[in-house]
Amino acid sequence: AERYFNATARNFSVITEKLIEAEPLATNLRRLMYHRRGPELSHQALEEVMATFNEWPPMTVADLLYVVGEGKAWRLLGLGVVGIDLDRSIDTDSPVFLQGGHRHANLFP
Repeated sequence: AERYFNATARNFSVITEKLIEAEPLATNLRRLMYHRRGPELSHQALEEVMATFNEWPPMTVADLLYVVGEGKAWRLLGLGVVGIDLDRSIDTDSPVFLQGGHRHANLFP
């Protein structure tokens, strides 16, 4: 697996309970896992969200909340559609990411 990730220019790491239970990661994971309930986004819904982001790209959580609304913003974060640095406490000034393998460090299955 490590060779595959290196060959595709992505990071590979083994996540242990000790790492996951460290703060603020543990709090962030619990917060986002709550918003993963329900079905995945349909292809059409994802395309609509991306079209919105092309027009108004959010740079922070506050931007994301403004662009798509609170419920949808947290759902997109929970699903990993929009990424955020889980090693820092999440607040409205937290930067968000729309692309790249950095989204949530691939912790969510």
